[in-house]
Amino acid sequence: MRTAQEALANIGGHAAATTVRIELRHDSGLMALVVTDDGQGFDPATVQGGYGLLGMRTRASSFGGTCTVRSAPGQGTTVRVELPPPPAEQAARSLQPVLDLSSTPDN
Repeated sequence: MRTAQEALANIGGHAAATTVRIELRHDSGLMALVVTDDGQGFDPATVQGGYGLLGMRTRASSFGGTCTVRSAPGQGTTVRVELPPPPAEQAARSLQPVLDLSSTPDN
């Protein structure tokens, strides 16, 4: 998930964390990604510039989900993304077999 990658990039670039925990859960029909660090934390209300948090929120919203950030100076950070289950039609399409090109004869 791109959001996990972005959260880890933010931690590597800003948090000075020594421990990071990544959880992927499926609770009550929701898929939840939780990324927590023990870094220096920040005040989310004062973030200016950059696209990391904005990008995570935009991606979650585009799938009908939410992205919440909990942090405070000196307290580490938790990013939680919750996504609803995909529509049945979309889920069925994602389970279709993939064409194995390795067995296709060359022309």
